[in-house]
Amino acid sequence: MLFSSFRREINIIRKKSAILSGLAALTYTSIPILLSVISLLLTGQPLTPVNAFMLLMFMNLLRQNFCLTIGFHVLGTYEAFVSFGRIEDFLNISEDLSSMLGNQCMEDKCGAVEEKLINLQNDFTFMGGQSKKSKEELGTDQRVNPSEPGTLYVSSLTLKEMKRKNEFILQDVEFFSQSGTLTVVTGPVGCGKSTLLSAIAGEMSAISGTIRRHGTFVYAPQVAWVFSGTLRENIIFGAPYDKPRYTKVLEACALSEDFRQFPNGDETVVGERGAVLSGGQRARVNLARAVYLDTDLYLLDDPLSCVDFKVGQHIFEECIKGMLGEKTRLLTSHQEQHMKDADQVIMLHKGRVLGKGTFAELHVKGILNTTIDPLYTKILTENKSNNSAREKEEKRSDKMPLATDSSGLEISVEDRAIGTVSSKLYWDYFRSGIHSFLVIGFIFLCLFTQALLVAPDVWLSFLTWKLPTEQRDKTNLTIYGFFVATSFMLGIIRAYIFFLVCLRCSERLHDKMVVALLQAPVLFFDSNPVGRILNRFSKDVGCMDELLPPDFLISIELVLLFLSSVIVPSVTNTWLLFVTIPVTLTVLYFARFYLKSSRELKRLESVCRSPVFSHITETLEGLDTIRTRGRQSDFIEKFYSYQDTHGQSFIMVMASGRWFGVRLDAIISLFIGLVSLVAVLISQDAVSAGLALAYVIQTVALTQYAVRKSSDVENFMTSVERVMAYTKLDSEPGYKVDRIPPEQWPREGNIIFRNVSLTYYPGGPQALKSIDLDIKGGSKIGVAGRTGAGKSSFAAALLRMPDPDGEILVDGVKIKNISLQAVRGCISTLGQIPLLFSGSLRRNLDIVQRFQDADLWQVLEDVQLKGFVESLEGQLDYELSENGANVSVGERQLICLARVLLQKNKIIILDEPTAHVDPGTEETIWRVVREKLKDCTVITIAHRLNTIRHCDKVLVFKEGGVVESGTLDA
Repeated sequence: MLFSSFRREINIIRKKSAILSGLAALTYTSIPILLSVISLLLTGQPLTPVNAFMLLMFMNLLRQNFCLTIGFHVLGTYEAFVSFGRIEDFLNISEDLSSMLGNQCMEDKCGAVEEKLINLQNDFTFMGGQSKKSKEELGTDQRVNPSEPGTLYVSSLTLKEMKRKNEFILQDVEFFSQSGTLTVVTGPVGCGKSTLLSAIAGEMSAISGTIRRHGTFVYAPQVAWVFSGTLRENIIFGAPYDKPRYTKVLEACALSEDFRQFPNGDETVVGERGAVLSGGQRARVNLARAVYLDTDLYLLDDPLSCVDFKVGQHIFEECIKGMLGEKTRLLTSHQEQHMKDADQVIMLHKGRVLGKGTFAELHVKGILNTTIDPLYTKILTENKSNNSAREKEEKRSDKMPLATDSSGLEISVEDRAIGTVSSKLYWDYFRSGIHSFLVIGFIFLCLFTQALLVAPDVWLSFLTWKLPTEQRDKTNLTIYGFFVATSFMLGIIRAYIFFLVCLRCSERLHDKMVVALLQAPVLFFDSNPVGRILNRFSKDVGCMDELLPPDFLISIELVLLFLSSVIVPSVTNTWLLFVTIPVTLTVLYFARFYLKSSRELKRLESVCRSPVFSHITETLEGLDTIRTRGRQSDFIEKFYSYQDTHGQSFIMVMASGRWFGVRLDAIISLFIGLVSLVAVLISQDAVSAGLALAYVIQTVALTQYAVRKSSDVENFMTSVERVMAYTKLDSEPGYKVDRIPPEQWPREGNIIFRNVSLTYYPGGPQALKSIDLDIKGGSKIGVAGRTGAGKSSFAAALLRMPDPDGEILVDGVKIKNISLQAVRGCISTLGQIPLLFSGSLRRNLDIVQRFQDADLWQVLEDVQLKGFVESLEGQLDYELSENGANVSVGERQLICLARVLLQKNKIIILDEPTAHVDPGTEETIWRVVREKLKDCTVITIAHRLNTIRHCDKVLVFKEGGVVESGTLDA
């Protein structure tokens, strides 16, 4: 997928390069000469030394100041206009001012405002008052008290997804939540629960309807967002630090003991996307951020699905019912044990309200068809009767280290090379695309082409010795034309070959970088922000593709021109070397200082760009949280800070160029006068003086331009240097093993652990300790335990992420002794956070495009998504947005399950696969596991006990070891 996208880009650049090479050769080799000769012939003037000198000067001026860069300037101007158009289109997108003003307009003055309304007519509009009609409508409901903070009223709310055929996400949704009540919204996957909360928060536009809420609100989205700051910064999120409330929030969200496990406590830097936290910890931090803010209305989107039963029950009792007991709470959940304590339950189905009332009322009406699992009832009873004992046990068990403990893990500082860009880097760059002999052959081609470019100038000087009639002789003109035509053709060939070579080098380095990243250890991604990686693939690769080749070609042409400008005068007048050499040495003296500073400034500019990418990526991921909390200005200011830092380094790069340019201009002005004086006083004839003077003046000017372009090339080579650094990343050890397992391995799915221990990074704590297990092929294994007990590490060891100590055998084959790709290729995983790519649904299901459409429809039918996909525009060709954001979390999970079924592997790992689905869909998933995966070894990692109740065997982990095993009933 990555390679194909890059190939399309390269093909477009290749076409552009063909145009550029032809234009460059035409303007560089032919236009100056042709214009000069044609003008001379049209005037009818004889070719005297004076005319020859003027012609040479005119050609060199055209070549230096116009023809070398005209193609690139024209293309640059066109691309600038294209960019302006794209920026204009972006700036013209309608802005949702409601999300920017919603909470801000309610803060501090909510008691002075009678009511706050969001009128959903085509878009959100925030108002301090309401029309008379709306007030009358509101007054018809006697329960509504508009002056009471926390009151929420939704009337006739309708939203539609444009790409779904005649299907509304929400339609005519209407309900009322009185201040201080708990409302639970439930329903099957894709029914619109998250959409409803998002609309109330002002994050989605609607076709029609009204939402009325009084007072302030806070929104905790379903997908937990954690940014790369400290734990405390993630929770208080720019609000004033209130220690008593902060401590209370940590206790209510079951985070106190987790924080105590980190050496730096709540000052621990969590890394990008909460790299040091488990999924359950990220969910609780996301919830704590919302709870810390003292507001009137709390919108909580399924915060309990990612935590184990005991932690979930603690959060529900101590946080949702306890600390927030007097607030208005709107909670989405599939867990029916929480619905019994709700003041109101709203059942959604296909975007409509199927029923609303208390849990008992809906249960009597048969709207809630499923009941609380008996296992939950048993646990709830035991918990209530043994509450104090449970708390003591939790405190003891929570003292253990985190299984994925990365508390000692720090975000690495981006490497920055220092010193001169080595000649080896240039050699390695070209060798990455072509063979060494071809590099040498290209050098000879460049030299031969330059010799032919000088030939017309020498022949023109030779003609000045002839009579006017002889100058116009057909033979002389034919020879002149031959030199021009040959140099033109070779110029095109040289330019086109050079562009192709550069693009091939860029393509090869890009591919190597992708492979190196895909093979890099997981620790690399935990310690390197996404923005830093994106910087290499965007700015650095873009520099290699489009900026380096033209400047490199111009630099080569300038160097060759410089050599010819030194050789030709030396042949005609050796005295001019006494002027040329000092000029060149003086320029190179200043160039040495300029190159040192500009090179390091360019490297610094590249490093300063990475935080900008990281911040933008992080902001987009948490945009709904940022906007509903009214923290846009904070993140904008932070963006400006990063941008200013980057801008300062970029300005210094440009300023260093002007520093060098001013000094060169002064030197050139001085030495042109000396060159002219020496040429006139010492030369023996006018022809030699004119030719020598033309080339010496060209030499002086070329030296300045050549140094500038050479410095640009060296600056651009720092991008090559950064890309090459990523191509040499250390890979996971298993990629160096070439041994292939037996054909159709594994056949049974037997798994044996022998004294297996796992450490995530050198010097870190053991996540697994001396595990010995025998798992029979085809069995269904449940893995349970508290957060940090080692559940995910057990799966990580099987996937060799990283390689564990000890031995793991699959069907009698030691997985450490075979290819890592083969090991991971025989195991399918379905994670707690569903992973989808931007692209078609077909591509997401069948990544390697091995299956027919009939196979895709079959697995979609197996997971009960066939009807949903048929309702989409394009069906299998429906375009999923990044991370599948345009489908619900539950639907994403089912799509990933369909992908697992399609792979038909013998070993399946399910990490809390039913966390975000309703009981009916959960039963469907387990039916699929029982029927479609009955011959497969299925390992299910669970936070909730009902998830593993169908398993043949349950493993209970604690402190990295298996402390119990057996059936759940036992």
